[in-house]
Amino acid sequence: MNTEHSPAIKAVIAKHAEARITFEKLRDDADRLAAELETHLKAASAADAEANAARESVKALIRDGTPPTKKMHELKAQERAAYTLAEDYRSIAAEVEALFALARAKAGDAKKIERECFADIVASRRDEQLAALPENLQPVIQAMALVERRMHLDGPAAPWAMTGFVSLKEAMLREVFSVIESTYDATANDAKQDCVVDAVVRPTGRERFDPMSPSMRSRIEKENQLAVANDARAAGTQGGR
Repeated sequence: MNTEHSPAIKAVIAKHAEARITFEKLRDDADRLAAELETHLKAASAADAEANAARESVKALIRDGTPPTKKMHELKAQERAAYTLAEDYRSIAAEVEALFALARAKAGDAKKIERECFADIVASRRDEQLAALPENLQPVIQAMALVERRMHLDGPAAPWAMTGFVSLKEAMLREVFSVIESTYDATANDAKQDCVVDAVVRPTGRERFDPMSPSMRSRIEKENQLAVANDARAAGTQGGR
């Protein structure tokens, strides 16, 4: 079997490979940010739980009678520290979430490009196969001619003329196509595979990302720019103290 591809097929396969690599990188970036976001959210929840536990301990001491002042102060300090830590984690999580939204949008765009590149491979292969089809149609042409001759011999009262066909040729094509259609439907899926198209490696994880509308992507980008500007102002304020 000749496995050498035409220049046109080589070009679209190479373009798809680049699109696949781009998507995989952006997919991995989004997954990394998703994992980081989950880590910070879990840490915030743990800090909240610690603060709540300290507050409940204070309540328990009060219910038990005259609580030790030192112990009360220690628990309240622990509660405040835990709440502060939880807020810090939530603040970081909000920043990571904004970055994750942008990364997810970029991965969705890359998914769309990868799909278009794969479609180009299918289209190029289709064009090649259709271009080569006339070389393999001689038996079909002969069968079509025989069907047409037989229909012609039926004369003016031919059955095909009574079934709504406008011409003998149309009736002949319908009869031949019915054979092609039934044969295609009866053919197993593996026999319909293409050695070029089905050898193309497509990236995993495509189902987890969808292209975003331009307005949504613009909003996310503006939110990230605003967050960066706010961080810069906050850093400048702290540096001036």
